[in-house]
Amino acid sequence: MGHTLTKQDVVVNTDIEAFPIVWLDSQVNKNHNNLAAQKQLRKLDKNLKTFDDEEECHKYIVSTLADDRIVFIVSGQLGQTIVPKIHQLPQIILICVYCMNAALNEVWARPFDKVKTVAEKFADIITCIESVQQNITLGAATSTNSNINVYTHYCTAIDDPFDNPLSFLECFLRIESNQSDITECIAYCRNKYNQNQHELDLIQEFQQSYTSERAIWWYTRQSFVFRILSDILRKEKTYLIYKFRFLLHDIYQQLKQCQCQSRIQVYRGQLLPDQDITYFKTLIGKIITVKSFFTTWSNRKHARSGLKPSTSNSKQVLFEIDAIPGAANCKPYGDISLHNSFPKPGEVLFMAASNFRIDTVHYGEDHMWIVRMTLVDNDSPNWKDFSQRIDIMEKNVGGLNLASFGTIMRCMGHVSRAKSYCSCLFDQLSLSNPLTAVVCFELAEIALSEGDSDANKSSTLSRSVDSSFIATLQNSSEDLDSTINEAMASQRFTSVQLDKHQVRFSIEGYEKVPLVSLEEAMVPLLGVLPDIQQMVCIAKMKCELPTDGLTSDQSAAIMLYTMEWEPSETCLYFVLNSALRTADREVVKPWFLYLKLIFTALSRLPSKSGTFFRGVKLNLSSQHPQGETFYWWSFSSCTTTINVLTSDQFLGSSDIRTLFAIESTSGRDISRHSYYQNEKEILLLPATRFQVVGHLPFTSNVHIIQLKEIESEFPLLNPIL
Repeated sequence: MGHTLTKQDVVVNTDIEAFPIVWLDSQVNKNHNNLAAQKQLRKLDKNLKTFDDEEECHKYIVSTLADDRIVFIVSGQLGQTIVPKIHQLPQIILICVYCMNAALNEVWARPFDKVKTVAEKFADIITCIESVQQNITLGAATSTNSNINVYTHYCTAIDDPFDNPLSFLECFLRIESNQSDITECIAYCRNKYNQNQHELDLIQEFQQSYTSERAIWWYTRQSFVFRILSDILRKEKTYLIYKFRFLLHDIYQQLKQCQCQSRIQVYRGQLLPDQDITYFKTLIGKIITVKSFFTTWSNRKHARSGLKPSTSNSKQVLFEIDAIPGAANCKPYGDISLHNSFPKPGEVLFMAASNFRIDTVHYGEDHMWIVRMTLVDNDSPNWKDFSQRIDIMEKNVGGLNLASFGTIMRCMGHVSRAKSYCSCLFDQLSLSNPLTAVVCFELAEIALSEGDSDANKSSTLSRSVDSSFIATLQNSSEDLDSTINEAMASQRFTSVQLDKHQVRFSIEGYEKVPLVSLEEAMVPLLGVLPDIQQMVCIAKMKCELPTDGLTSDQSAAIMLYTMEWEPSETCLYFVLNSALRTADREVVKPWFLYLKLIFTALSRLPSKSGTFFRGVKLNLSSQHPQGETFYWWSFSSCTTTINVLTSDQFLGSSDIRTLFAIESTSGRDISRHSYYQNEKEILLLPATRFQVVGHLPFTSNVHIIQLKEIESEFPLLNPIL
């Protein structure tokens, strides 16, 4: 769209940071005017993306990562439909509408604050893009901190090893990567180098041949690996560091294997601006963190070779580093000559985020500035406390996750640091990313610790789930855990009054849907379970290493069923079972993807025979005459002991109540996949058929109905097996 473009219309300033530019217009590759404009845009972004199809453009944008910064140009007509879809995405930093009628298109564009210009002249589009890009570039270049100066791109001055800006690496390196993380990393690399066939070939080779034993080999190779790791570490791109942790972990382990065993002195030569040298003079006696991997040489002459001559603004600098192996909690370092893609004798690599003390800075006789440094350990009270908390969280609190560092900082009293970390993560994550929910939970807890009472509502679900552990189901009621949360007494075991149906309602169609991830299975249910994505995130993180041959999604599907929060009417098990009990099977259709997933999971668990128990605070004996057969159409949670149901947290010991003693052959022990693993829960499937064997009036208030499972006409697992 737009008027005729002339060479005088546009003068592009290339002295600014380049951000990806995406242009959507039905005539973008046909109109001569637009083709000329593309040439100008490629001076700002040589990898300019153009689309003439809205759907393809939308797919591309949502496939990019949250920390990408995209400038989006769109025609007026297509802008009206696509802008509302992408405006909230964090990677979209600027939207420009290029059209024939600015006044008309300004009307629909007004509510969208990322639309910075609606223009008929392409020169106005260029001016707007340059202005925004330049502001962002200058903002990054002039940001200041009391501990950070000109050299902040590479290192940070700290007062305590605990203040290391990348200390969250201690958590990340302990979190096992999964295939989805690696797949996302590969996708990120391909997107970043989508116009560079050489790098794309290397990425393909990496995907096909990478092994943990060749991590350093890949890092030292002239490829995307070095550039991407250096970039995300120096710029502290937390979420990308988390995703690339598999590679960082492998390099870390290789460095430990080739750790130097005796004291060494190594060297590194660099040409640095005068202001950096001045900055280092102010750091004598202080500690710095070098953010990225730090390459050095055991040979002084080798380190100096290849240095460019000093200029009026930059000087040759030689770093002399002393390192003593065995120091407490030091990051590993080692001679990587045998692992290098281009073997270079005496090359010593220090792990990313290593700490050094600046000992001296002086001008040497060989006309070079000499900066002497010593590798320092992490032996400080704060760091010891930090390490102990990581150990506790990893071994006793369900494992580490993306938000664990924020949780630890908050619990240690470093609330501002926790807030900064989680806020940074939140900015980098897309709203559709399931990890966003975990970060939101932690931000809510941080707000509460700061005294923000308004945060109570936003973190209710988080606190309810984490504090609502049901009592251990043991053989004696006296052994019930006294810390049970009475407000969250499990209703899964005590909700049978609505299950019985004389009419048979077959459930059909779930077996025909594809087997998808848990996140995908929840999409049709967002209307009835609006907060379920937060719970899915929790379940997936707790099921990263499932047992019984289940996948993470299958195990998490079971866990999600067992999770309880307030109000109980919003829990998945409650809403699902209500749908299964209804005669209108249309209500069940949105659940088909989830049913396919959980049925597949349950089919992989062995059947368990025995007598199990359920109960309700009603006298149902008259409704179940001896010899009757009937179906329970919902899932049925059972215990293995009658004493548990008589506890106050379930049915109590004084009110009228009915206990079902069920002889079952098809129960599934889901305890290893339950959110409350100590419950030893036995789950009976929907459409389980029973026969009433007998009644036992145990006391005047307690009625026991003995049931026996018989063959069902609707075995729901058969289509799955």
